[in-house]
Amino acid sequence: MRVPPLVRPEDVASYKGPTLVLGAIDAGAAGYIPKSTDTQVTIQALRLVLAQGVYLPPAALQHGRLQKAPAAAAPSLSDKQRAVLQRLLQGKANKAIARELDIAEGTVKAHLWAVYQALGVNSRSQAMCRAHELGWVKAA
Repeated sequence: MRVPPLVRPEDVASYKGPTLVLGAIDAGAAGYIPKSTDTQVTIQALRLVLAQGVYLPPAALQHGRLQKAPAAAAPSLSDKQRAVLQRLLQGKANKAIARELDIAEGTVKAHLWAVYQALGVNSRSQAMCRAHELGWVKAA
């Protein structure tokens, strides 16, 4: 399994805070771990990424693009699509989601495709960011 890269501040010439984090996610990074991150949080972030999730530091979640969007901008999802998205936001793989919801893995993929369409995104990472923008995920 190919895991998208994580970006750390020492990997770039100059740290630009949330702007850099969001740029890295847009470029396909699966997360961003600041150098000052606690060891236990770093371990949890790596586990989340290995489970095909995305880790974003709390400071990035509070930055402009990821602040809560107006309720009118929230797309409509079915109950199953919301259940699948909720588990995606927990960093669970398609197979684990399928087991929990007692549906086929192909059905999970179909629900994810519908969620991506509703959110106007193309990937798990983008779906997670969009869910943050819509205020569907509380910053830790």
